[in-house]
Amino acid sequence: MESDNDLYKELRQLFDTLGEGERIPSERALAERFGVSRATIKRVLLQLGSEGMLSLAPGHCPRIAKRAGVPMALERLLKIEPALEQELGEFVRSLKMGNETGYPVAVQSALERLEEIADQ
Repeated sequence: MESDNDLYKELRQLFDTLGEGERIPSERALAERFGVSRATIKRVLLQLGSEGMLSLAPGHCPRIAKRAGVPMALERLLKIEPALEQELGEFVRSLKMGNETGYPVAVQSALERLEEIADQ
């Protein structure tokens, strides 16, 4: 691992695959996996915690934080327009795959649909 920034990106990718409330691997396991010291892992975990990605309660294992705001808003939106779920799913898949060509199309499609809903 070349820098904290590289480690940060790798850990974010790893943690994005975990569900809300799920425990993350131990500092020791992460240090071994990425070939860095536990101090380096701890520093990056603290950064991720300060950004709200992790729940770092003292005396408890770090867990993926609950992402209440966005899911609740999406849930309300999908109740209004259930057909939007497929478009959002395609958008999320394109983001996870890093598909830059799919990103603008999905964003434009979702925005146009949201504008239609807002106009109703």
